[in-house]
Amino acid sequence: MSKKYKGKICVYCADAVSVTGDHVFAREFFLENQRDNLPQVPACEKCNNRKSVLEHYLTSVLPFGGMHAQAEETLKAMVPKRLAANKKLHRVMRDGLIHLEDNGSSKGGLLPMEGDAVTQLFEFITKGLSWFHWGTIIEKTSVVSAMALTKAGVAFFLERFFALNAKARVENTLGDRVFSYTGVQAVDTDQITVWLFEAYAGLRMTDRNDIEDYSNVVGVVTNPSSLEERVASAFGLHGRTLTTA
Repeated sequence: MSKKYKGKICVYCADAVSVTGDHVFAREFFLENQRDNLPQVPACEKCNNRKSVLEHYLTSVLPFGGMHAQAEETLKAMVPKRLAANKKLHRVMRDGLIHLEDNGSSKGGLLPMEGDAVTQLFEFITKGLSWFHWGTIIEKTSVVSAMALTKAGVAFFLERFFALNAKARVENTLGDRVFSYTGVQAVDTDQITVWLFEAYAGLRMTDRNDIEDYSNVVGVVTNPSSLEERVASAFGLHGRTLTTA
């Protein structure tokens, strides 16, 4: 491993010393021919392990909702062996599957998913990208708030945040739309950043009690002071529990 990532401040906790270089987007989300040049950042052992737990879970679940060109190949090539090694998760997904029908015709289905795992992973990813693109470590005192956005929430982000002047902007797509993201950094403080993420070209997340009101974008805000309640109430759909298959 390159010395570039060892002995630095961990970008995830902004405290411990890094021992490894972590891929901001886990390689396991991508087919093998799409894994070159993925962003890497310095990470401590504790943060790397915590993030890995989320990634092991989500790389087994999210591909079922993939909408990108290689969705079927990704699902067949990588997911079965992961579920074979995690029989408990396989059982939970099998038992929690909801079949959707319209006048007797199948409209696909919904699989159970831990919404908190999604938002927690994107909070890690946001911290990693802030360092990778702008050299900014999101401080321990800053708040990172991630949420699954309704269409109204996405519009709010675009109108209220992305339309404003910014110190820095970034837009990127990895793989064949495995992940797409755009981010802005405020002019007055590096700690204020705003991000929009899309996984697998529009993977849909929804609530068990309101499956028509789905989200396919995750929004993240970082700020030195807490905006969590204000942001959550404005954008809604925080912590979705299901994803379409």
